[in-house]
Amino acid sequence: MLTFEQRLHNALGSQEIENIKARHALWHGMGYSKEEWDTIWYKGGDTTWGHFFGRMVGWEEVWSGSVIDSDEDQYKRFTPKCREDMSFSHFNLRSTGSCGCHNLASPVIEVAEDGKSARACYLTPGQLCQGGEFTLHSGCTFFYERYGSDFVYDEKTDRWLYFHEQVCPDMMGSCNDGNYGQTLWEAAQQGVFFRGGGMAPNNITEKGPLHHDLCPVQLPQNTAKWPEPYRTLDNDNTYSPNHNDPSK
Repeated sequence: MLTFEQRLHNALGSQEIENIKARHALWHGMGYSKEEWDTIWYKGGDTTWGHFFGRMVGWEEVWSGSVIDSDEDQYKRFTPKCREDMSFSHFNLRSTGSCGCHNLASPVIEVAEDGKSARACYLTPGQLCQGGEFTLHSGCTFFYERYGSDFVYDEKTDRWLYFHEQVCPDMMGSCNDGNYGQTLWEAAQQGVFFRGGGMAPNNITEKGPLHHDLCPVQLPQNTAKWPEPYRTLDNDNTYSPNHNDPSK
């Protein structure tokens, strides 16, 4: 039922979303939070970012948790090292801590019939390289996550922008030692079935958990489902229920 112009708009939108996802994967892994959030995100009251621990709601809350808190942690690690060795001050402070490699795989992208939004789900197998005393653990961590992402089309600027992100960390473990599957099984025998990685922000609107990582006695969860063809962004077609109004 779509016209040629509408089909072209949706096809070009799908391609632009692939480019946006690639930028996110690079900037997020490098710790370039300001570049990401300033450039490719929609700045509205229903903008959200979710992880296993819960969901940040609204542009100010997301910026505080994803940019200010992130930069504060980097400065805390970076400044003392500069005091110890002035040569550190020649480097970018965001090179401290950890560097993530978020590979993007198996994308499913659907643009709404009305052309005003789009939805995408990606597998993100990758690894996190960590730097000794800068972080809680040194060495390398592997992880398998899924991204459930919603986008909106800004008619004023003729651009597609990130609107929602739901990160689902399915499994994560050390590349240095141990047997990940054996560790999960032994934990389950002790009654520990689910684990969560990372630290939750102090103040978020929607508390989690929204997702659990892999458990040896159940199938992986389907928290971020593959998007189906849909007409418009609503609670039946979203990765952030009750937050689907770009006009806020």
